[in-house]
Amino acid sequence: MGHCAAGNDTGDDSVPINQCIEDTQMTGYPPIVYLPPGRYQLMNPIIVDQPIILRGLSAVGGAAPATLVMTSLTAMNAINVLSANVTIQDLAIEGPSSVVGDLTDSIGIGIDITLPSSPSPALNNIEIKDVAMVNVANGVLFDGASTVYCERVSVKPYDQETDQGSRFGFRGQGSGQVAEFLDCTVDESNNQYQQRTVAFDCIDSYTSFLVVQCIALAAYYGYHCNTAGNYFLLVGCWADSCEWGLLLYTGTVALIEGCRFSNSIEDGIELQSTYLGGPVSFANNAIDGSQNNGAAIFGGSTTQAISFSGGSISNSGGDGLRVGVVGLLSVSGVSIDESKSDGVHIYNTHQGTVALSAVVEQGASEYGFQVDAAATGTYVATGCSFSGDTEGPFNDGSSNS
Repeated sequence: MGHCAAGNDTGDDSVPINQCIEDTQMTGYPPIVYLPPGRYQLMNPIIVDQPIILRGLSAVGGAAPATLVMTSLTAMNAINVLSANVTIQDLAIEGPSSVVGDLTDSIGIGIDITLPSSPSPALNNIEIKDVAMVNVANGVLFDGASTVYCERVSVKPYDQETDQGSRFGFRGQGSGQVAEFLDCTVDESNNQYQQRTVAFDCIDSYTSFLVVQCIALAAYYGYHCNTAGNYFLLVGCWADSCEWGLLLYTGTVALIEGCRFSNSIEDGIELQSTYLGGPVSFANNAIDGSQNNGAAIFGGSTTQAISFSGGSISNSGGDGLRVGVVGLLSVSGVSIDESKSDGVHIYNTHQGTVALSAVVEQGASEYGFQVDAAATGTYVATGCSFSGDTEGPFNDGSSNS
């Protein structure tokens, strides 16, 4: 590097690293700021305020990483990105072994990509690859940043008792758009205090959140959407032992396909009545072992179209599929097994239309298909099978059919 960053876990290596970044100049392509293997102690964050590639040595083949060691989680981040066209690659980020003070979602961030208030240049084209974070309060934040790509980034949050959901693994917020994640992981499974972190979080007015083959373990929300005007896509993802596997609170278009939601403490999938956009599609997902409902679908718009096709729901502690939509819900080709309450439950808030076809349900501890008397919507079931249910296959508590 030419600026004498020791990398021996002593002193403050943020000063020479920042000086190296400051001294780089654009020459057609972003220059590379390379950190050899070592432990680089940081008493202040690394400031990336111009296009560069900040990288260590690839860990392929067992090479030792360049590790950025944060001396505090309550007073600093590891890396602050303030420029477009930045790549961060082949690094480890490590928080301290002990923390004094509360941890929240605004401190102790591994990589903070926040659009400056003044001046306000475009903050886009950010790539983060092969970065492992351990003992951080929060993982990656992109606030107002667009076209952010994360691949093989892992976050193991610091083990401290904080409010559930008060921290994050990956979060998009502000007015940015297009964040993509491939093979990323947020893991609280080895922590004493679990379900503290929202693993993949899209909030405010962030638009286009694309998550592929990612994993959330023992988080509060595995995957969470609470934003206006958003496209939220999950493909081939897994959430295990989270409070909620997936919570769609507000948003527009959502596609959830080929995912698994296992051992959720509440619901495997929940679409709340505040989610007014559409269409919303759930396709070929596996939901198993939820302590409450397997899937709870409560879309809240009369023009909303929701589809739930293929896949399975098994061993739910509550209902397998609970429904209370205002618009149209189509359920087809789903197998529902061994629900501790009802297999399919048309809930008392239901005002819309539910069309079930080729649903195979069995082994509910109550009814296979239950309709609450207060439900004012309509339903139709064709080519479905309900069998082996303790209270019987069907109970219609209303006059609607």
